[in-house]
Amino acid sequence: MEGRRPREWFGWLRPAIAAPALIGLLLVLVYQNVVMIPRLQREAAALATVQNADFVSLIGANSRGEGTKTFQIHRDRSAVLEIDVPATGEFANYLCQIREARGRTIYENHISGSEAKGAVHLILPKGALETGKYSLVIVGEGSPPVTEGRAMNWSGFRSQ
Repeated sequence: MEGRRPREWFGWLRPAIAAPALIGLLLVLVYQNVVMIPRLQREAAALATVQNADFVSLIGANSRGEGTKTFQIHRDRSAVLEIDVPATGEFANYLCQIREARGRTIYENHISGSEAKGAVHLILPKGALETGKYSLVIVGEGSPPVTEGRAMNWSGFRSQ
């Protein structure tokens, strides 16, 4: 044991070990700053946007034959539309579309038959709805092929 030097506490700080360890730590730091932190900020902003959204329930909008209903939806907020899909079990999926008065689709969302059994929330990004008249169209998709693509429900609403 006389020919060997005693181990030093900081012997691992030799350049052969310290340089790769420092590079690894720098890579972790860059990854967090470039990928993780911006993604977390975007997710937090999205949650804040939904929490400040205008909530509109279209459940039963056509049930009394009242025609078009008018709702106040702010342009600078997201809108959450609560809808009830008339799920009869004959379709595997449903396509929910929001259309302008001219017929152009401005938003669409596919939902499964199991999701359609309860109330469905459509989250529209801020600025999607301007002042005007819109239609909610629900189209059945999937089996049976004879009725595929049949429009099942139309609800009219107006945004101010």
